[in-house]
Amino acid sequence: MLVAAAGGDESAFAKLWRDAHPPLLRYLRMLAGDAAEDVAAEVWLEIARGLARFRGSSEAEFRGWLFVMARRRVIDLRRYEDRHPVRLTGEAREMDRPAMDDTAAAALDNLSAQAAVELISTLPPFQAEVIVLRVIAGLDVGQVARIVGKRPGAVRVAAHRGLRALFSRLRARRSLDWVTAEGLLAGRGVPGNSPPGQHALARMLEIAAGPGSEEELAGEVAAAAAFVQVNSQVRSRHLTRRALAAAVCAIAVGGAIAYGARPPVTHRVAPVQSGIPHHAVLAPPVTGTPARQPGPRRAAYSPWDKGRHPAAGGARPH
Repeated sequence: MLVAAAGGDESAFAKLWRDAHPPLLRYLRMLAGDAAEDVAAEVWLEIARGLARFRGSSEAEFRGWLFVMARRRVIDLRRYEDRHPVRLTGEAREMDRPAMDDTAAAALDNLSAQAAVELISTLPPFQAEVIVLRVIAGLDVGQVARIVGKRPGAVRVAAHRGLRALFSRLRARRSLDWVTAEGLLAGRGVPGNSPPGQHALARMLEIAAGPGSEEELAGEVAAAAAFVQVNSQVRSRHLTRRALAAAVCAIAVGGAIAYGARPPVTHRVAPVQSGIPHHAVLAPPVTGTPARQPGPRRAAYSPWDKGRHPAAGGARPH
């Protein structure tokens, strides 16, 4: 599917978009807020331009590349917002955020994926990002470590602490061990004989990583059309460059062939006339101001002339 999409197949790209866009949008909603859809559109445009140069062969590698680009876009957005802060002139209403303790295991049946992501967003930013990348994006520890720029050990610790915090908010009485946490992050769930709190946490993570909703998949047609347009532009540029390179090579090769087909140039020497030397016949005519001829060399003074130099008042012997 990746090879077909890189070759310009619209249906293959649409399949990639349907599989990867919902988790990408949930990740960006946690990091970029209301600008998530705009950032996602920029990311997919960049993917469409560079998909032909992508050298990965698996879906996991493609997802890692996708979320690396998404995180870079979010960093650029934050830098822009720092340089151009928004100053509110009217009354600003506080955004509604989920409370820290308003979610219990009994309410998970009616919990949506967006609400689950919002619940994860109440964690510290690094812990929330790691959990979203592990659970929703389906990336392993190594890929998440490369995306966030941390060591794998730090990623494991942050994910475990975040799950423990979510576990405690579900009013669970027991603590969450490392084995159960890794099983939840890897999508393996929990055993059937686990405490109710672990089942509630597993259910909440499953909802957060669930399939895309109709709202999240509403832009599939627009994304496919943008891919076709961008891909045609990229291909036309490549064809133009290849045509120019072929023309330059043809001119260079044609010039070399024409130069090799020319007969060798023979230099004829004018015959020597009587009384005129050979070098004078071949010498080109002198044009312009002739070069200045050196004057007569000054006679050298020997050591015995010391003291009788004309500048010193001495007389030179005849």
